[in-house]
Amino acid sequence: MDAQARNNRRWIVASSVTVLALLGIGALLGLLIVPAVQGREAGLDPWTAFCRAVGVKPGVAPVAQPISDAVAAPVSEVAWSSEVLTALVHGDRNAGQALAKERCTACHGERGLSTDTQYPRLSGQSAAALYKQLRDYQTGARAHPMMTAVAQGLDETQVRNLAAYFAHGNSFASLGHPQPLQDYEMDRLVNRGVPDRGIPPCNACHGGGVGGPIETPTLGGQHREYLQRQLQLYASGERRNDVFGRMRNIASRLTPGEIKELAAYYEGWQPVEGELAAGR
Repeated sequence: MDAQARNNRRWIVASSVTVLALLGIGALLGLLIVPAVQGREAGLDPWTAFCRAVGVKPGVAPVAQPISDAVAAPVSEVAWSSEVLTALVHGDRNAGQALAKERCTACHGERGLSTDTQYPRLSGQSAAALYKQLRDYQTGARAHPMMTAVAQGLDETQVRNLAAYFAHGNSFASLGHPQPLQDYEMDRLVNRGVPDRGIPPCNACHGGGVGGPIETPTLGGQHREYLQRQLQLYASGERRNDVFGRMRNIASRLTPGEIKELAAYYEGWQPVEGELAAGR
């Protein structure tokens, strides 16, 4: 046998031994060592763990999985089509005013300026913000013992007319102007956010003319009790009609104290004399 043949044979033998050794180590680990360690944590003796590993004994007995009839649904069915937006701009405000006197003012007050803090003030909101909430009440994306029934008693045209009426003539500042924030932490939450906690600035969406989502509500001048309650509902996940879970994510990262102070800040906007009287 020449030298080349002997070298080849040595390589074949060495390779075979290496492969067999690796297989042996793998079998030792997979069938003995790992099952024994994991079995000890699960309260199994080494022999039972080995038998389970090689398939001689069954593992955890199969359990029937529950069957759910839940149907996936979007958090809101509102779609901002050109048809909807055009209809909101050209809504019949006179019809909306008549309907508001009949169904809305008892709770929300004249021109949407409620005095009962459990009912939100509607003045100052955009037609898009009002329309979305009414439609969400209709579809069940948002629920309320009274508003669900009221909204479900409206047709599409009535919803648009109400939104157009309450929004007519209302500017971002119709409920007043913000007062300077003296507290650094509140100023940061409102104007700069807290990036290390995943909290964007409130005014990134709720500030005037900032270009947030079209359905973003105005917060300035709103009742603090109402704002605080809505933030709490978002934080707990009980209110879920925020698209992409924006408000749920933000509210869940706020402390109870921050929620209370933010609500107080936005309620504390001071009305500008003459604005509301002028119908703004």
